[in-house]
Amino acid sequence: MEPIDADWSSRVPPDLTPAPEYTSNFSLSQALKSMHLSNNLSDDTLLHALEPMLWQMPNTVTTFVRHPESPARESVARSLVRLWLKSSMAAKPPELTAAPGPPAAGP
Repeated sequence: MEPIDADWSSRVPPDLTPAPEYTSNFSLSQALKSMHLSNNLSDDTLLHALEPMLWQMPNTVTTFVRHPESPARESVARSLVRLWLKSSMAAKPPELTAAPGPPAAGP
């Protein structure tokens, strides 16, 4: 599975050099309301997993940053999850601060 291109999803033109960080151009409250009303198992499952972050740090979901080592951007929430996962796997400091990359291939 390819990682989502945050710039493309946020309609940032490829030839534009935007700021190192930006807030996505959608209403988080409207998106969450739509997900609640959909009554889809997939929406409910994603909301269940993200609720702690959505309640405590909602801006981490809608704020996107560029890491110095990579042209790709990712949400602050994704950066925090990656840091948490790598730190729980006893990763070395360079791995903890590494730029985002595609997920590792499965077995």
